[in-house]
Amino acid sequence: MSSEAEGRMKAVEAGWKKCESQLMTSRNLNENLSDRIQTITDDLLNSKQSIAERNLEIKTARDEINTLIGKFKEQDEFFQKVEADPNNPDLKKELVQQYFVSSNIDDVFKQTIDSGLRSTINPPPGMKEDVEKIFSKYYSWDVIKPIVQDGYMKSLEPSEIIAMIRFNQTESGRMLTQKLPAINMQITAEVVQNLERNKLIMAKELSELKAKYDNDISKDN
Repeated sequence: MSSEAEGRMKAVEAGWKKCESQLMTSRNLNENLSDRIQTITDDLLNSKQSIAERNLEIKTARDEINTLIGKFKEQDEFFQKVEADPNNPDLKKELVQQYFVSSNIDDVFKQTIDSGLRSTINPPPGMKEDVEKIFSKYYSWDVIKPIVQDGYMKSLEPSEIIAMIRFNQTESGRMLTQKLPAINMQITAEVVQNLERNKLIMAKELSELKAKYDNDISKDN
């Protein structure tokens, strides 16, 4: 083979290798491009999902706010009605009931009474359920609640009850409402324990006082 032909052959081989290299580069670029497109597609799908979730959260929050605004509007309208007719017993009774709800007073009294019940009676195991039924018949919150409600109606003006309700709806009021049951239970337990500790001493002092009183009466006679 002549040198010229040999040179042309080498040139063809070099050109073919260059084409192979370019083809491989093109394939790699296509693969990279395909991966990139898939990544972008996944990101877009995830982004759409996040946006949809965020939109749902915003809608839920907006609905809750609108519900609260509606409740406060109804409450203000009711307060105005009470203030316009403060001596109306039905309106005042409903106002006190709203205060009970805002202050969680049902749970406060129930827990306090239940704590007092456990502290003051200790029947035999076989009688425990029956004794508690009798005790609840005369000393349950359902029995006491009308008395407490009547006391609020007689002792407080509508404007004072409204102010208490508004306070219970503040952050400080809600915090106090949450803590009251535990505070009352602790106080009740400590009072009962103190009475138990001093019961014998009190009985002795009362006995001495009665004896002194009887002695004074006998001297006068």
